[in-house]
Amino acid sequence: MHGQRLDTIKLLLNKGSIKQLRDYKNKAHLSSGFLEDRSNIDYAIVDSFSVISWELDDTHNYAPNTSMDIYTIDMITCGDAIIYSKLEDRSNVYHTDLLKEDTDKAKIILLKKDYKKTYGIDVNIHDFFPRNIVYGAGCGIAGQDPDYRKTLNIYVAATSTSMLDKWMLSPTIEIQMYALDGFNQLVQKGYKLTKEEQRLIEIILNKSGYVNTCGGCIYGNMSIYDVTTSFTLINQNRKAEKQEYGRPWYSISGMVIYKDTRLPAKGDSVKMIGSDGSIKYSVTDFNGRYSFDSTKVRSQTSYIIYGSDSRIKSEWGDSAKTYVSTVGDNPSKKFIRNLVILKK
Repeated sequence: MHGQRLDTIKLLLNKGSIKQLRDYKNKAHLSSGFLEDRSNIDYAIVDSFSVISWELDDTHNYAPNTSMDIYTIDMITCGDAIIYSKLEDRSNVYHTDLLKEDTDKAKIILLKKDYKKTYGIDVNIHDFFPRNIVYGAGCGIAGQDPDYRKTLNIYVAATSTSMLDKWMLSPTIEIQMYALDGFNQLVQKGYKLTKEEQRLIEIILNKSGYVNTCGGCIYGNMSIYDVTTSFTLINQNRKAEKQEYGRPWYSISGMVIYKDTRLPAKGDSVKMIGSDGSIKYSVTDFNGRYSFDSTKVRSQTSYIIYGSDSRIKSEWGDSAKTYVSTVGDNPSKKFIRNLVILKK
């Protein structure tokens, strides 16, 4: 990825728009075959913050017996804005070359404060970019369990939650999935979740993004939604506890698609304004899904939801906005609001 392509990546990182960078990567891959994306980290952290990491192979003019350019781009975003980025050249197996690193210090301070407010622990930027952690079981040709799966099996067998409680605080989504997997198994054995465990499980269940997974020889990624739907017992337990304590919970989610092609709009920003003065953002994932979980959607509040640019309109009318209200709505509810982008 030398010359013009590398310069374009650096320029787009300077501009600080994840949507523009994602669009360039996708178009470049489709047009010439370079920038093949081999691995992804892409999921919500807290509030409007997300973590994204790409490993890119420059396959342009690649020939046998020649080296392949391999780059990683680690990013933290707030809405569409890239607030941290690190571009590295990993083509040499013996060392990594740092090409570019930028930080919006003020926004990173806000991220750290939000993370501590949500999870009760301090976090470092580099904690969001682990390498080679996957969620799964029986991986590879030999069908071996990942180390976290082996540890999980030990704690579940002992009906111990100490490690699971710690894992739920992790900035790594795969580790959080192991924690939820463990709690799902313990609930099946009769364990009753504490209120704090319920709170953290609810936050993780409603995250958007992707999990790096493995099963047999297949390595890939699945949406957090698809992974967590298999945790039926903690999902049922959460709903039962909410009804028992009389605390309704709400979430808002949906798809953003292009009107002409009906394809998902990836990396588009959706904005939600509440009658309580709150403003929240969600960036669509690879499937065009956006979501606002129960930590962002409050009872007795009306919301206006729309795309940050005016190209987005409601599926049900010509207005650029769609509405949700929890005023007077006592039962817990998941609201679905799909949006359509008029043009690319």
